[in-house]
Amino acid sequence: MMLIKKLFNSQRGAMFGLDARITLAILSGLSVVGGYSLVQKIGPARYAALAKDLRSVEGAIAQLQTDLRVWIFQATEDGEEFNALLFPASGSDNYVLSRFQSRWLGPYLNMESDQHKDFGTFSLIEKKADHTSDCDFTDPCFIWLQLTGVDVDYMPEVNKIIDERNGAINEATPESSGVFHYNTGTGTIYYKTLKRRG
Repeated sequence: MMLIKKLFNSQRGAMFGLDARITLAILSGLSVVGGYSLVQKIGPARYAALAKDLRSVEGAIAQLQTDLRVWIFQATEDGEEFNALLFPASGSDNYVLSRFQSRWLGPYLNMESDQHKDFGTFSLIEKKADHTSDCDFTDPCFIWLQLTGVDVDYMPEVNKIIDERNGAINEATPESSGVFHYNTGTGTIYYKTLKRRG
C-alpha cells in the first residue's frame, strides 16, 4: 500500500508519466476513427430507413385498394387519399366517401397524420408513368406516393437502394426513371405504387 502512495505522490502535473500520455494519444486516435466509422454507417442506415418507409406505405396502399374494391381516387375525397390510409373520417371531414366507409378496414399505417417523422408531408397523386402527366385513357395511370421536404442528399442514395438495386445497375436518368423519381429543386420524392386496371 505504501508503494502505491509513493508512486502517486511522486507524480507531478495534470498528466503524469509517458505511459499516460501515450494511452491518451491512442484513445484520442481511436475515438476519431470510431466517430468517422459511425458517421459512415449512420448515412446508409437512414437512406435504408426511408426506402423501407416508402415500401411500407406502398403495402398499405395495396391493402386499402383491395379493401375498397375500387380505384382509391374514386372512393376518397380529393386531396385526402393519404389520410384515408389512417382514418375513414375525422370529425365532420370524410376521407373515404361515405358509401365506401363500410369497406374500410384500417388503419393501414401506424401514423397519426400525413407528416413523415423526419421530412415533410405525404400525399398520393394520380399520374402517368412519368409522375408529372395527368392521367387519361391513352396510357397507364399510377398511384404515386409523394413526400415533400426531403434532404437532397437522400435522393440519389435512396434511388440506389430502390431502382439501382444497391448499385447493381446504373440508371442514365435516375431523377425520372424507374419507380423512384425525385426533384432536387423542390425537395420532393415520388414513388410509383399501383397501376390502375382497365
